[in-house]
Amino acid sequence: MRRVVWLKAALKRFEKEFPDGVKADVLNALAQLAAGLWPGDLAVRWMTEIGPSAAQITADDRGDTFRTVVVVKGPDDSLWVIGAFKKKSKSGRATPGAELDTLKERYKLLMRNMT
Repeated sequence: MRRVVWLKAALKRFEKEFPDGVKADVLNALAQLAAGLWPGDLAVRWMTEIGPSAAQITADDRGDTFRTVVVVKGPDDSLWVIGAFKKKSKSGRATPGAELDTLKERYKLLMRNMT
């Protein structure tokens, strides 16, 4: 089983913004990914716009959407959670631009530290 590492900012938002049921679902999905499995009970998709090994876990609760972004092939073969947020975009399903920019920057920094 691979280790799951959280960036401090992502963990803080996860703990503050996510309802308990969504937290449990996301943690279960992360455990499955860490075990080399692809979670089937939540929407999980690759986010190539961030990087080739970034994936997004999406969970809904009472009309709200919560997203957790993880780098599946991060440093030390760990799973890195680089973002967690409640989707607030009015533009449909798209990830808000500011969140996407932050995630891209975090991904670049993480990958730079890999080498």
